[in-house]
Amino acid sequence: ILLAALTTLLIAVNTKHSIFIVSVIAMTTSALAGVASQLLSTFMYQERMIMDIATTCALRELAHSITMAKKKEEDDNAYEIKLDKIDSYQERYQEILNTANGQWQKNFQNNKIKK
Repeated sequence: ILLAALTTLLIAVNTKHSIFIVSVIAMTTSALAGVASQLLSTFMYQERMIMDIATTCALRELAHSITMAKKKEEDDNAYEIKLDKIDSYQERYQEILNTANGQWQKNFQNNKIKK
């Protein structure tokens, strides 16, 4: 933000006075602002990607647990999936969603504060 503001200020000064060195500095600060913006976007994207992968893995783990329980029920007549087990799956699912939502909200708040 500061580099973009400085670039704008230098362009305004250069428009009024036409000084070559001011033009060079304005172009340099503009380029640096663009690079800084790209780096920030890249790191923010990676952070979001990590959150997405963690949530996806947790959901797949839960799905695998449910699938294995269903197969065990099919193979073993003595084993049956009871309501308390279903409730535990539901609680785990809700926990995964709450964690993911909490991470998104934290990320959003951090980005809001930075701006």
